[in-house]
Amino acid sequence: MAFVSIKDEAKKTVGIETTPVYYGKVEVPPVAFFVVPPEVISLSDEGHEIAVSWKPAEGATKAAVTSASLTLAAALVKRPVNATVSQEGAHRVLKFGASVTVTQLVFADLKIPAEGESGEIPLRQTSDLPADRRLVVSAADAAGNYYPMATAPASPQREMLPPPVGTAQFASSTLSFSGIKTDKIRLSLVSGGFPEDYEPKAFEVGSITAYADFGPSDCRVVDGADKALWSFPGELPATLPPAEIDLKIPLETALNDTMAKGEAPAASFRIQGGTDGKVQLWKGAFHGHLAHPVPGITTVELAGETSPLPCFVTLPAEAPTSAIGDLTLRYSGIRLSAGLNDPVPVRAASGTIVGAGDVVRPLPSAHLEGLPLARIGLIGRAPQKCELAVRLVRMTNGIPAETIGTETVMTVEPSPSFSLEWCTPKRVEIGSGTVGLAVRAVSGQFFWVKGNEDPSVKIALYDDNPSLQPVLLNGETLVQAGAEEIHLPGFSFPTAPFAGTSPLLESLLFLTVDLSDLELRYDR
Repeated sequence: MAFVSIKDEAKKTVGIETTPVYYGKVEVPPVAFFVVPPEVISLSDEGHEIAVSWKPAEGATKAAVTSASLTLAAALVKRPVNATVSQEGAHRVLKFGASVTVTQLVFADLKIPAEGESGEIPLRQTSDLPADRRLVVSAADAAGNYYPMATAPASPQREMLPPPVGTAQFASSTLSFSGIKTDKIRLSLVSGGFPEDYEPKAFEVGSITAYADFGPSDCRVVDGADKALWSFPGELPATLPPAEIDLKIPLETALNDTMAKGEAPAASFRIQGGTDGKVQLWKGAFHGHLAHPVPGITTVELAGETSPLPCFVTLPAEAPTSAIGDLTLRYSGIRLSAGLNDPVPVRAASGTIVGAGDVVRPLPSAHLEGLPLARIGLIGRAPQKCELAVRLVRMTNGIPAETIGTETVMTVEPSPSFSLEWCTPKRVEIGSGTVGLAVRAVSGQFFWVKGNEDPSVKIALYDDNPSLQPVLLNGETLVQAGAEEIHLPGFSFPTAPFAGTSPLLESLLFLTVDLSDLELRYDR
C-alpha cells in the first residue's frame, strides 16, 4: 500500500494518506491520518495559561462539554552539568554526583602527540583523528565495570550484524551521542575497531564540559482556583507516552459557574512546572453546547391567527444548532376556510367606513363547503369604541334579502392599528344559495379593511373531519395535522425560526399546541 505525505505551507509533514488498493473487485478506500505538531511551551510556577471562552447565547442557562483535553509529553532541555574530571591511566572519567542523561561532551584544547615528530595534533572533528583511532564514551555499571556506548568514527560491522557500539558525531570540538543515563562516564582515545581490540592511547585536554538532557519537573495542570487536575512529581521522563488529561468535567463546572454569575461562559487552566522545563502540548478540541431549557409545558391556542410561543420574549440572533422537545396537538373541531382567509395588514390600507347602513361582503358558497359557520372575523380598526351588528343574509341578484339565523352584536375596542375582531354567531345551517355577511354600526364607526375588491374577513367553519393541514412555525412546516391527536416525544423542531424573535405558530386548524421539555442548543 502506497503512502502520500501531507505537508503544510512550511513543508512540514502533518499527515499521511494511503492510496486506494484493489483486491479483485474489492476496493480498500484511502485512509488519511494527521500528525499535528505539538506546541513546545516553557514552564514556570506561574504557568502557561489555556483560556477557554465561549460566545454567549441569550437565554442559555447551562453549558455541557463533550470534549476537552490536553496531551502533555516531556520536551528535553539540554543544559551543562557539573562534573568532576579525573585522569585514570590514559582515560578521563567524569563523575556527575547523580544519574543524568549525558548527550554531549565539549572539549577545549583536545590534542594528541604527533607520532614520530615533535609537536601536537589538535582534535576538533573526526577527520583530525589519525587512522585507526577513535574516541569512545563508556558507562559504568554498578560494579564499576565500563562498557563502550558510543564511538566516533562509527564502529565497523561484522558481516550482517549491527555495529557493536553506538555511533557518535565529532565536530566543532563537540562529541554528540544518544543519551546515556549514568552517574559517571569515561572518555577514551583508542586504537582498534572492535571493543575487544581497543587499546587506550594518550591524549591531552584542557577542559571537558558535559551536557545532559533534562525533562520537565513537577508538572501539573491546575484550574482557575489553583486546584490540581493532574500532576507528575519529579522529572517527567521523555520515555513515557504522552499523558492525556481529560478536562470535560472541570471545564463544564467552570463554564456553568461563570454563567450562574451572569457572565459570559469562560474558564482558564494553567500548565505549571519547574523553571527552565519545557513540555510538548497538544490541545484537543474544547467542544460542547450552551443549552436554553424551557421548563414546564408551554400551551398555545391556535384560533385562526398566528401566535407567538409565549415562552420566549427575546432570542439571540444566532439560530440554535438544535431545538428538541415534546410536541402535542389537539384539534378543536374548527378550521379556517382556505378561501375566506384574508391577511391582516401591518401598514396603511384602503377600506370602508361602517356606519348605520349595512356593508355587505359576499361569502361564495364554494368556500363555505356546506359547513356551518363557527367564527366570523372582521379585519379593521375602530377609532373609538363601537358596537357592530353582524348577520348572515341570503343574497338575491347581488342584493341582501332574508336574514339567516339571528343577528350578533359585537363590541370593538379602539385601536390605532389593524387587527382581527372575532364574533361567534349562533350555529345555523346555511343551506344552498349565495350568502352574504352584512355589518352595520349600532354605535360609533368601524374602518373595515378592503382587500382586492371586498372587505377583508376570516371565516371559521365547524369541521369534524378536516383534511390534513400543515402546522407552520415561521413558515416552516412542523407536521401535517388533522382530527386525530398527535403526540411526538423528542421532536426536532426547525432551528431557523428560533433566531431573533419568538417564532410564530400558524395553521388553518384551530389547535391546542403543547410544547414540553423544549431545549435549544447552541454548539460551541
